[in-house]
Amino acid sequence: MPEGVVDEGQVVAGGVRTGGRPTEPAPDPDVAPHGWVRDRKSKEWRPRKRAGRRADPERQLAAAAEDPDVAPDWVDRDPEPARLVDGDAGARPAPAQRPEPPSKEVVDDIAAMGGFVGVMLLPGLMRLDPHCGGALADNWDRVVGAAIPLICRSERVVQWVTGTSGLRLWLGLAVALKPVGTAIVQHHITKTVRTERDDEGEPTMVRADYSAYSAA
Repeated sequence: MPEGVVDEGQVVAGGVRTGGRPTEPAPDPDVAPHGWVRDRKSKEWRPRKRAGRRADPERQLAAAAEDPDVAPDWVDRDPEPARLVDGDAGARPAPAQRPEPPSKEVVDDIAAMGGFVGVMLLPGLMRLDPHCGGALADNWDRVVGAAIPLICRSERVVQWVTGTSGLRLWLGLAVALKPVGTAIVQHHITKTVRTERDDEGEPTMVRADYSAYSAA
């Protein structure tokens, strides 16, 4: 194969031209450890700066054996198999541990919270709708008992129900708003209280008297 003339790592004169195109120089691990590439501007062959996809793997490995600094980048590209990594990196992760069930004290606290919610809600519901509210009041203990296992499935929910910064704060707000809600229900829903004007024209609240009407 014809060879080109090499001067300080650059091909200054190509080999014998065949059909107007210089042939690729012979392999030279010293001058061109990564092979040759044809320059687009000068149309001459020059040493490849780094290993390319078209470079000969056998030639690259031979050059790497002589000089590790010229090893192609694909030699260290693939990581080690996971099963061969030292330590337990390749082992299967341990299954997540299930949270421990709440203690009896926590369950009792949740039941107490449920009972307190019933005390706050059921009387008003029974006044608004005696039939449906009464049915809910009769079965409230069973409803709370069925809800406790669902609440205990989430540690966050348990902490929110039993913690001092969760449900307790909302129950305190409900206690404070209970008189307001009772007044709104009596005035606008059940109509058991109405507003009238006294002799001086001042508004006053008067409870409706239904004693003249039978309950039949």
